[in-house]
Amino acid sequence: MSKRSERKSEAQVWDWRVPRRIDGPAAPTRASTALVVGFDRHAASRRALEFAIELGAGLRAYLHVAHVVDTEDLPIDPDSDDWEARICEALDRERRACAVLATSAGNWTYHGRAGDPAKVLIALADADDAAMILIGTPRRDLMARIDRLLGESVSARLVHHSHRPVVLVPHNTVARLGTGSGTGRKPD
Repeated sequence: MSKRSERKSEAQVWDWRVPRRIDGPAAPTRASTALVVGFDRHAASRRALEFAIELGAGLRAYLHVAHVVDTEDLPIDPDSDDWEARICEALDRERRACAVLATSAGNWTYHGRAGDPAKVLIALADADDAAMILIGTPRRDLMARIDRLLGESVSARLVHHSHRPVVLVPHNTVARLGTGSGTGRKPD
């Protein structure tokens, strides 16, 4: 079987349009609250996940980490024979969040699904009565700036349409929870 037909058969086994859920191992203690984290391939998103793990440990929170399929996951040429397989490969790479979550002692679930990112994050937060939604700060590329200008950025839509706190975590966040004097500085 050629690599191309192997990819095609894998794509047929898993339909990327169908929500995918991966549950992490159960933690020794029961969660007292929930946090929802948006995750993608950008540095601020990874830092938001790391921050949520730190915060979640202190709060004994259940983490719901979601990657919503976006245009960056889609191959350029929709007419190529392996378009579906390439989407699945891109989404498999996004599941690297599970490797980061594996270092966490808390309960977690990874959600991969298609849809509107703000609506998906709000729905997950509502379903588990999450305390807050955490995402990385918006990117600074041209399309992100246009989205912000038009009020279409994920962060703006979360702030305006969710009744939960929204935490924006920059990629260069240095404060670590549970350390230092509470001043936001690194401990000496």
